[in-house]
Amino acid sequence: MLFSIPLELLALTIFASLVSLIGGIIFLYTKKLSLWLEKYGVPFAAGTMIVTALVGLLPEAMHLLGSSSFMIFTASFLSLYVLEKLLLQLHHHTHSHDEHSHQSRSAASIKSAVPIVLIGDTIHNFIDGVAIAVAYAVNPGLAAVTALSTFLHEVPHEIGDFSILLKAGFSKKKVLVINILSAAVSIFGAVLITYISPGDTVIGTLMAVAAGIFFYLGVVDFLPHAFDSEHNSSFSAKFAVVATVLAGAGIMALSLLAVPHSHEHAQSESDSHGHEEEYHGDEDSHDEASDSELHSGDDDHDSEGETHADDLHDESDADHE
Repeated sequence: MLFSIPLELLALTIFASLVSLIGGIIFLYTKKLSLWLEKYGVPFAAGTMIVTALVGLLPEAMHLLGSSSFMIFTASFLSLYVLEKLLLQLHHHTHSHDEHSHQSRSAASIKSAVPIVLIGDTIHNFIDGVAIAVAYAVNPGLAAVTALSTFLHEVPHEIGDFSILLKAGFSKKKVLVINILSAAVSIFGAVLITYISPGDTVIGTLMAVAAGIFFYLGVVDFLPHAFDSEHNSSFSAKFAVVATVLAGAGIMALSLLAVPHSHEHAQSESDSHGHEEEYHGDEDSHDEASDSELHSGDDDHDSEGETHADDLHDESDADHE
């Protein structure tokens, strides 16, 4: 079933999902960059996830669902709050405040957010695969642009994901395997859309849910822990953390704005076809008008001929008399 989809589509999906992991891998296996991930990865991830939610996913969901996308976004955000605070962190209430240092509580909190990170990433990657497949159905060139856009915003996003898993205590090998499996879901999305179209309502709902997940992770789970390191007490250290948050947000925003949203591409294609049809329609109208004028000229000529013949006939009758 996998290789029965067009090879071009498969290649574009792999490029957009699995190849984008290279950025995270470079950070993960380069010693200096790996240390940077552990120190500044959480604030960087906060910036990327907030922008992904508000600039990347929510506008797309609104295009497909309208104002109801905000209700789904809010419901997703609040549901995660209830889930994490009442269920995922329930075991923390069995310990006293003194049994854990602020640093260890922070690590435990980040670790408890990992399942939500993985759920959000899986939905996001699935949507990426769907978006590329939908674009391919319209135009393979449009699919290439969509894949490039996906690649550009996935690179900083994956770096943020790698940093969260590393901060949560996962080994480098585990971090890599988890992200490869999550990224591969985009291929499943592309295959699914090739055979079964889930419809705009389903895709829009998934986008709104993913937006709520990423916004929750960025605002509630990661931003509050950006200054948890004991080395962040000085002004210069705090400035570095704030700059990292802004850098993550800025890089993600630029990568998303560099290439328009997929629905804007589709609209552009539609407008282009519409202009072509309008142009051809005008040509047809002009041709019909010309034909009408020609026929009208022929009719006038015939009418003049008939009148002239009648005049000659009347003159002949007068002479005869």
